[in-house]
Amino acid sequence: MELTEELIDAHLDKVLRASGTALYNYSMASTIAAMRKAMRDAMLAARTKES
Repeated sequence: MELTEELIDAHLDKVLRASGTALYNYSMASTIAAMRKAMRDAMLAARTKES
């Protein structure tokens, strides 16, 4: 499975909603980029541990 921006955003939004907010509440490009990077890194780490 390829880690597309859409997939990363979907998982990021799920985590944010669980904490009482949502991705659409964030508008600063640098903040969104940092959150996407953190989610991508977490997803890659999880994938590596599953292999």
